Amino acid sequence: MYEAVKTYIESLEISQGQLAGKPFRLLPWQKRYLRDALKPGVQEAALSMGRGAGKSTLIAGVGCAFLEADGVRQAGSEITVVASTIPQAEIIFDHVLRFLGSRTGSFKKRHSTNGMQLKDKQGTTLKIAGSNPNALHGAAPSLVIADEIAQWPGNRAPRMLSALRTGLGKIPNSRMFTLGTRADSADSPWERSIQLADIAHVYAARDTDPVFQKRTWEKANPTLRAAGFDALIEAYYADARKARRDPDLLQSFKALRLNQGVSEVIENYVLSVDAYERCIAPSVEIAAPYVLGVDLGSTAAMSAVAAYSVQTNGLDVIAALPHEPDLIRREVQDGVAGLYRRMLQRDELILSGEHVVNVGELLDLALSRWGKPVVIVCDRWRLGDLQEALSGINFPFTRLETRGQGFKDGAEDVRAFRQAALSGQVQVQESLLLASAVREARLISDPAGNQKLSKSTQGGRRSRGRDDALAAAILAVAQGSRIGIQDGSGVYLGAV
Repeated sequence: MYEAVKTYIESLEISQGQLAGKPFRLLPWQKRYLRDALKPGVQEAALSMGRGAGKSTLIAGVGCAFLEADGVRQAGSEITVVASTIPQAEIIFDHVLRFLGSRTGSFKKRHSTNGMQLKDKQGTTLKIAGSNPNALHGAAPSLVIADEIAQWPGNRAPRMLSALRTGLGKIPNSRMFTLGTRADSADSPWERSIQLADIAHVYAARDTDPVFQKRTWEKANPTLRAAGFDALIEAYYADARKARRDPDLLQSFKALRLNQGVSEVIENYVLSVDAYERCIAPSVEIAAPYVLGVDLGSTAAMSAVAAYSVQTNGLDVIAALPHEPDLIRREVQDGVAGLYRRMLQRDELILSGEHVVNVGELLDLALSRWGKPVVIVCDRWRLGDLQEALSGINFPFTRLETRGQGFKDGAEDVRAFRQAALSGQVQVQESLLLASAVREARLISDPAGNQKLSKSTQGGRRSRGRDDALAAAILAVAQGSRIGIQDGSGVYLGAV
């Protein structure tokens, strides 16, 4: 199949850009990808690289080959192009129309706000679709092109990918090409797709590579190595000149041009990924005396506890979710396919309570795992529930401190946590729970520049994002830094 697709594509004429009017000559990276993607037995092939490399043009050529090339086309089959929005998918559709040129007249064309399609007399169809998983079931595609998966709505992406994958196999040799720049989360549907693909070609610069050197750009965009792309190279230089002067543009340059898997915009994180990774230690001990930080969620939300030992600088976290909804449904709702189940397997997450977390069970687990804390610190919200749970399990008498979640207490705690983490006074074992919470959490600022954890979608935070474990960790570390820990003997009911 590879030779047939290659021969067909190289019979096409480039219709736009610096090389418009010239024959389409496949570049080395394009040949390598197609050779692997079209091997017998390969069903899913991922391709990730920086913007401007020409992957949309290449994939449009592949779509045309499946639509009309001898030895590739299958009568009555369907080529489906899926993107986050119809306008996004239309980019590839427009490439297809330009490649077909006058031959477009032999196809029945439909164009509406719900999608676009080309259909020949034998029923072979090329169509585009947006991010509606319900519209993707029942298809019999010979080829699926899933474009910029990192931009798909997080709560829909797993269902969309499932619908597309289950449609493969109805037509012999059917396959799916997945495309896009890297996502800023290892647990995103796109990053998971790269890991699950039969073959994956990922072109990306490392975070240690010099940002403004052409050899770094070529790692993320191998098209820059080819002759005839002077305009593209100049565009990179122009973007780089701007990125040197503007931190926001530098962030975008790293995300889109260097394909480094970072956010396209500078967001107010509690810790950067690099800073958090420097806190990871091979072995962590929670030795007495330690502080227990508690963050209780509402109704079906997550609750978390964190233990911080000032003596060893060790930090450990546990979270709990109720049994309903079950983890699979919750993962779909939150757009984190498989994450909660992996946390459960690693003993970082427990299921407790039917519809609301049983706080007593979570505290009892903390006591059995870490022993008696010298002090418990929590926010004032749900304080009564915490006190009742402590009494209900006969938790040893321990001083209880409360903190507000406004800018006064919240900003002070964030500053203390950051200072401890950045100065090497926080050590944590590798934890999916805490790592995901660090990625999800965002800060918001008041006019004086004080920063506290955001709620809901403030500061760019995802509405379904779970940062409870980090909230508990911030409380514990900040309290430990503040009091310097002495042998505690307070009474938890009287020290509020």
